Amino acid sequence: MIKKAAIIILGALICIYALTMAMLYEQPEPETAVLSDETQARYKNPGVSRKISLNFSPYYENGASPGSAVSDEALRRLLNSVAPFCDTIRTFSAAEYESLYAIGKREYNMRIIAGAWLSGSAETDKTELDALIRLADAGLADLLLVGSEGIYRGDYSAEYALQCIAYVRKSLADKAIPVSTSDTAGVWLEDASLINSVDFLCYTYYPYFEGIPANKGVKAFEETYGKLKKRANGKPVICSETAFPDGGEKMGGAVPSPENSVKYFSDVYDWSVKAQAEVIFFEAVNEAWKGSPDSVETHWGICDNFGSVKYQYWEKLLEIIKQEVSKNGKQ
Repeated sequence: MIKKAAIIILGALICIYALTMAMLYEQPEPETAVLSDETQARYKNPGVSRKISLNFSPYYENGASPGSAVSDEALRRLLNSVAPFCDTIRTFSAAEYESLYAIGKREYNMRIIAGAWLSGSAETDKTELDALIRLADAGLADLLLVGSEGIYRGDYSAEYALQCIAYVRKSLADKAIPVSTSDTAGVWLEDASLINSVDFLCYTYYPYFEGIPANKGVKAFEETYGKLKKRANGKPVICSETAFPDGGEKMGGAVPSPENSVKYFSDVYDWSVKAQAEVIFFEAVNEAWKGSPDSVETHWGICDNFGSVKYQYWEKLLEIIKQEVSKNGKQ
């Protein structure tokens, strides 16, 4: 009996020792981000503001492309088209069309998620980063994005992107402006160091490129968002690009058409309001410079090549406008 009791006691001591050691060496949980009221105000809650967020590139006029001059008239024409249903624009370049920021903020009261385009060339990129800093210091940007899918494309490394983010942070007069980068969901999920080094997660996701049909797109979108939200340690998660094309080549079960483009848009918009998660739809206007009329790359805009809203979006956008008017009328 004494021998049996000793064995039981010894086993218990071993278990206690093992549990103690496990507690001592257990990895601490990542610190959960806590946002101040000032910082929180920079983010958008689609459950409160029903207008949409749009990726905004101004190269829609005939012959226009990155690097070419864009008139203020062309900027205002496109802003006039989207302003009734859009309150936030996300840009890709800070240096190429700086006048957009003053026009968008001061004349149209747009919330602006300002982007700096990174190429991986330190000399070229410094021009972009310095322009982004000037815009932020002038009060013309609410959130800052340093780079767009460059890690995914292999233009630069995650370490390079973080170096650029650190340079922007150090140089800003207002240290409260949130800074991040935009890249694919896969890049974020593969690199925890990237998540830990930014103020918010900004990811791109296109079910079309996975061959997912439009009517199943919102489910795939929600699953991807959920994975990123779980990994974000309490930091805000914004989808910086998503859409379904209305023309171009078929991709597996994904068939571009006007009906499918607005189906996906409507489903994701409704989900974003319910989930109170910001989605920046791609994009404000078709960009003909990206390819031929048969290429899917030229069929993502809510507006056509002339800057006019496409017919398939009219009904849903009118619904959004009415919701916004009704909500504001009750306040």
